[in-house]
Amino acid sequence: TVGGRMEIFACRPAPIQISYLGYPGSNGNTGVVDYTVCDVEACQLSQANREFSEKLILLPPTYFPAPLYQITEPTQQEVLNQRLKLRIMPGKFVYCCLSKLSKISPKIFHIWA
Repeated sequence: TVGGRMEIFACRPAPIQISYLGYPGSNGNTGVVDYTVCDVEACQLSQANREFSEKLILLPPTYFPAPLYQITEPTQQEVLNQRLKLRIMPGKFVYCCLSKLSKISPKIFHIWA
């Protein structure tokens, strides 16, 4: 993740170093991070043993810090109501980027369309 400052971790300023939130994957076989906090889905646990150099701390049901009521799946009616509230007609595709908006240039948007 941009700004992660892994070079500080490389200096081992703490006896135990833990990676959380920025990237739900291994930091590589660097030996600078001891543990990674994740969940079964984010870490793709079936592959974790061979891809993670860190020990895993698994948080059920998700590693993302949100109350459970915020991560439950909405009903179809709730989705429809929210789409209509935002003036998104039923059946229309919605582009979504959970990253920096600057990564979606007109060229990228055109490729998606």
